[in-house]
Amino acid sequence: MEQNAPSIFTKQHPKIRQILEQAGSPAKALCVALDYAKAKHMALFCNGFGDILKKAFPVDNSAAGLQALLAEVGRTCQHRHIRKKHVFFGGEDNPPYVINFLETLAKQGYLVVRVNAWEAKRQRENHQASTDILDLLGIAKTLLQQATYCDQDQTHSIRALKELSRTRAAFVEQWTVQKLQVHHYVSRLLPGFLNAEQSGISPFSAPSLALMAEDFSVGQIRRRRS
Repeated sequence: MEQNAPSIFTKQHPKIRQILEQAGSPAKALCVALDYAKAKHMALFCNGFGDILKKAFPVDNSAAGLQALLAEVGRTCQHRHIRKKHVFFGGEDNPPYVINFLETLAKQGYLVVRVNAWEAKRQRENHQASTDILDLLGIAKTLLQQATYCDQDQTHSIRALKELSRTRAAFVEQWTVQKLQVHHYVSRLLPGFLNAEQSGISPFSAPSLALMAEDFSVGQIRRRRS
């Protein structure tokens, strides 16, 4: 049985490697590097050798922008005799505002991967500056050589669980910040109120929040019934 030869690109995503092998030549594969933004992404086309086939250009973060991008992909593939199944897309860690954009790409049969942001930064030609062009070049290099991750390898349940975990962590962080702010002000208005041993009220319980919601002061609390 023939064994795969060891590669110097040990972190290259196996699906990208498979595309490059199936294409017959790296020149027959199309890598689309994306630098995400809320309004307009930037895109750059190169082949598996890293030769730039289309310089950086803007892409609207919308359904129309996606169709325009795919039209450019189609024209490049036709001109370079590249098959659709040998096209792959990728960008840095996916922010929430590109999820619909990327999921639509995946549903149309394209491989969509994300690259390690730190690795992409390391791959830039100039480490002291950051421009759209340099960022895209770093992303493209990382797609072809280094650490990439494919969300399509995960089930919908796993992706949903990860999203819920991140959302919960964000809410817990916000809640903690709010509690610290409340503690700061309450310790000035009525010290000891948020200490159950002194006030007899569990901190941040329904009665505690009700008392703090309106007319909260030493005088008001003294005048209230138990």
